[in-house]
Amino acid sequence: MKNIFTTCTSATRVQQPASKRQALMVLSAFLLFLLAATNGSSQNNNVGIGTLTPNASAMLHVESSNKGMLIPRMNAVQRMAISSPADGLLVYDTDSSCFFFYKQFSWKSLCNAGATGPTGTAGATGATGATGATGIGTAGSTGATGPTGPTGVGTAGPTGVTGPTGVGTAGPTGATGPTGVGTAGATGATGPTGIGTTGATGATGATGPSGADGALNAWSLTGNLGTSPPTNFIGTTDAADWVIRTSNTERIRVSSAGLAGINVAPAGAYLKISSSNASYDGLDAYHTSGTTGSAFNAVTGDVQNAAYTHATGYLAYHNSFNKTFSVYGNGGDLAGMFNGKIGVNSVSTQLTGSDIEVRNNTAGANPANIFMRQSTSNTLINSILGNLDFGDDYNTSAQARIQVFRDAASGAGTDLPTAFTFWTMADGASTLSERMRITNGGLVGINMTPTMQLDVTSATTNAGDAVIRGNATGNGAVYGIEGINSSATNDAAAVFGNASGNARVYGVLGIVNNATTVNASGVRGFASATTGSTFGIWGENASSAGMGVYGVATNAAGGTGVEGSSWAASGMGVYGTCTGANGNGIKGLCNNGATAYGVWGVSSTGEAGHFTGNVNIVGTLSKSSGTFKIDHPLDPENKFLYHSFVESPDMMNVYNGNIITDNNGESTVELPSYFQAENVDYKYQLTVIGQFAQAMVMKEISENKFVIKTDKPNVKVSWQVTGVRNDKWANKHRVIPEVEKTGEEKGKYLHPELYGYGEERSIENIKPTPKEVEPR
Repeated sequence: MKNIFTTCTSATRVQQPASKRQALMVLSAFLLFLLAATNGSSQNNNVGIGTLTPNASAMLHVESSNKGMLIPRMNAVQRMAISSPADGLLVYDTDSSCFFFYKQFSWKSLCNAGATGPTGTAGATGATGATGATGIGTAGSTGATGPTGPTGVGTAGPTGVTGPTGVGTAGPTGATGPTGVGTAGATGATGPTGIGTTGATGATGATGPSGADGALNAWSLTGNLGTSPPTNFIGTTDAADWVIRTSNTERIRVSSAGLAGINVAPAGAYLKISSSNASYDGLDAYHTSGTTGSAFNAVTGDVQNAAYTHATGYLAYHNSFNKTFSVYGNGGDLAGMFNGKIGVNSVSTQLTGSDIEVRNNTAGANPANIFMRQSTSNTLINSILGNLDFGDDYNTSAQARIQVFRDAASGAGTDLPTAFTFWTMADGASTLSERMRITNGGLVGINMTPTMQLDVTSATTNAGDAVIRGNATGNGAVYGIEGINSSATNDAAAVFGNASGNARVYGVLGIVNNATTVNASGVRGFASATTGSTFGIWGENASSAGMGVYGVATNAAGGTGVEGSSWAASGMGVYGTCTGANGNGIKGLCNNGATAYGVWGVSSTGEAGHFTGNVNIVGTLSKSSGTFKIDHPLDPENKFLYHSFVESPDMMNVYNGNIITDNNGESTVELPSYFQAENVDYKYQLTVIGQFAQAMVMKEISENKFVIKTDKPNVKVSWQVTGVRNDKWANKHRVIPEVEKTGEEKGKYLHPELYGYGEERSIENIKPTPKEVEPR
């Protein structure tokens, strides 16, 4: 008890001034009470106050029915100044009128705490929140404002005297000049309006007599009577020109030699006309009195000199068959001859590259036709209907020819089939030879009479020669050879190549040589049928080491061996199918280079690759991101649900490991150096292994590490940290968990069988499934 007394006294000296007698009296009373209360119970290292039987589990047991126990009282500043407070230290804060206890590095308030409910099941350890700022007690109330002091005593000083007004007077105003002398005269009165009405118009006087003729036989301006053509005329009687003027400008002149000119001096023709006004023609001739079935014309030209072949030509001609012609030539050595370019319905600005241009200006898609016709008396089998010959001045005979002739008899006299042939003259030859023929049935033969739709034969056998060669050298969408097949019959082909040689021979060889060509094709196949299993190009191989279709790109800078493209909705650029056991529909092989791809799928709007079925990857799968995609559990008909591969709506990264705390119960976990650059929104999870202990995150992640603390030393802890990706790619491509189904996807499922539906409700059925190709 001596120790207790000494300790308490010492404590009392610290807390109370020793000079005050009241403090000594209170201390003495407390010590006497304590000695009486402890009795022999102190032998059990517990103390009872107000009871002789303190509870064995209590170090201090206090009982009273009319008093309490007063905990140390202090303000917030004093509380915060306590050095190294122990966990569980209890004080009463007078600033906030509340109990505070110290726990795990901070003071905890007991105010406003409700009754403690039953302990729930232990949940997963949540992330430790950041430590809040230490609260400081409320500020004391502001003291009362002191009374206002009295107003100072004293009178205001007198107002100063106003200074005198400035000395000086204003100068006098100048005198006003006198007003002008005289008054304005009075305005005279307006006179009265005149009286009376307007007089009647006088009668027109009689017409005076006609004046006498100025000269004998003068022409009157109003016409003449009694003229005689042999003796009365307008003109000259001497060797002078006769002129007619209007507005004093010469309009018509008849020369003394009998040449006439209208708006131009007559020369070189008996009638010469000039029009300088765009609104008028040089000559406009009409014929309006002709009748149906009769021949007539507006202008006739006729050469009748006996020394020449008689020739007649007409302008605006109508024949007895009621056909009209702008120009009609009849007779002569030639019906017509033109020295220059000829245009029929052509536009003069377009007639620059051709000597003859024929144009149909009738509205609508009407062709321009040139008709070469044989008379009916000469229409015989194997007779020539027409030749279009070509040559030059070095040879009077034709050097090339396009010919149309009757090639066979027919059932009716009016139905005689024709053929179309093309002829050329070989170098050094003197006669024409047929090179190509198009029969009446549409068969085409080159260097042969055709029996197929296109028959070609070559007379040369040199190495490298081809019977048909397609060479595309343009800059647009050009094709070396294009074959189009619209037949519904099995095994029909747009282009069929058959190579039977033993060396490097080709059924079809297509070459594109122009480096600037866009989408040019050495070989292109096009199947235009809208139904059925048609093929633009069919490649078939019967050898175990051969290939049906083989494409190779030989340029070191790049290129494509085989490319497939689809422009139709839900179409396929390349479709590979395999009907043999353990075969491959499509196989891509590329072993050269770190960025070589066996198969490369690219899509900016859809999917670069789509697999229906199991996928096996032998190797490493690298990705920018990944999700699963399922029908939304809450709205499977209308929505999809996406999650990242960790099956979280976040693009989450997971890091974990095991540590053992040191003798102080602490351990620092170091994360990868890129952790904070790659992640945000960290989550923590700690699990103690091998014993019961408490573990906490004492310091959150900073400088790519965090600190774990346990309430016991040397504790094994399994930790896990997750973060949400914060790299540029992830920030631009965040996963959207819930997505509306659109268009034809509405009402359909990725896995309809899970919802009690058949394949008719499958999204896979939106795209038509390609039919398998039957081997020939």
